Amino acid sequence: MNISSPSATLLSDLTIDSDLDMASTYQVKNLAAPASGEALRKGNTDIDNAEVAADAAIAGSKLALTGVITNAMVNASAAIAYSKLDLSASVAVTDLTLASGKVARGTGSGATAVDKTESDIIDATRDMTAASGDVSYTGTGFTPISVAAMGAIGSSNIISFGVGDDGADEASLRYYTASSNWELSTTQFIAAYETGSKIQAAVLKTMDADGVTLTWTKYGSTSAGTYTFTLFCQA
Repeated sequence: MNISSPSATLLSDLTIDSDLDMASTYQVKNLAAPASGEALRKGNTDIDNAEVAADAAIAGSKLALTGVITNAMVNASAAIAYSKLDLSASVAVTDLTLASGKVARGTGSGATAVDKTESDIIDATRDMTAASGDVSYTGTGFTPISVAAMGAIGSSNIISFGVGDDGADEASLRYYTASSNWELSTTQFIAAYETGSKIQAAVLKTMDADGVTLTWTKYGSTSAGTYTFTLFCQA
């Protein structure tokens, strides 16, 4: 080892061509020349950011990062677990990725994905003298899970309301002049009564991809007329 400038007053004035070990107190390993007036240092408490190499790969446990990390510093592919994030009042409905057939319910962090509700109305008629048989009513664009019906014959007092679901449950509430009473049926979806023995009645047969199919039954010799009704379908 060669040390030049033997009359130097500062260690930083020396030129050292090899490692220097000062009684195991500290080592100098080919350090670059210190700035003017500086001395070699034993500790690391005065090392600043500019002196750390970009590829130093310093362990995170040795860094004081509290309140320092910003959003811009987080890699887009970091995949940070939700449990490590404070999302209180931060999640908006627009942040939710919704599967097909789902909609957001609620706001903020309380927003959840629920099944989307769809509805449509089908307007239809039934000839009171038509023969028994199945009739499909279409136009919803979806398969209903429930359907309601209401209708009447012209301006007469022949009125019927009905409800049904995809579990084959149905009921109707009907009124006709001869009885002057409202009557409930749990076996018919539509009951257009002309009299107690002259009826156009329907039950729900199927919920279809674009509407519903009703099975109509004609009872007795019904008079000419048109039963006008509306189906409210929902999914």
